[in-house]
Amino acid sequence: REGRLVSVMFIAASLLTVMAIKPGGWSVFNLPVFTVDLLLLAGLWVVALSSRFYWPIWICGMHTVSVATHFGSIMAGDFRPGIYQAMEAFWSIPELLAMVTGIMIDRRAGLLK
Repeated sequence: REGRLVSVMFIAASLLTVMAIKPGGWSVFNLPVFTVDLLLLAGLWVVALSSRFYWPIWICGMHTVSVATHFGSIMAGDFRPGIYQAMEAFWSIPELLAMVTGIMIDRRAGLLK
């Protein structure tokens, strides 16, 4: 159940992020992308609090770091666009790997029905 919900949240956030990126959007603080990331963090937080598994907590923690990179771009506004985008997107793959690995481990342990 949590796996399906988090997967839908990631797909929705990906689509919303693509729509939220403005032309030249990574050269300054990107408020629309920050809003999408904040909404995803809120959803992940709710799942992590209500889940009996550990992988949602890991994903929520990793996404918190991803959201924190937006604050770095606010404080040091002269980031190169590539650095801001790379720092923002860095935790995406580990989050997805943690989800897949956590679901696989839970399934093997017989915790999922």
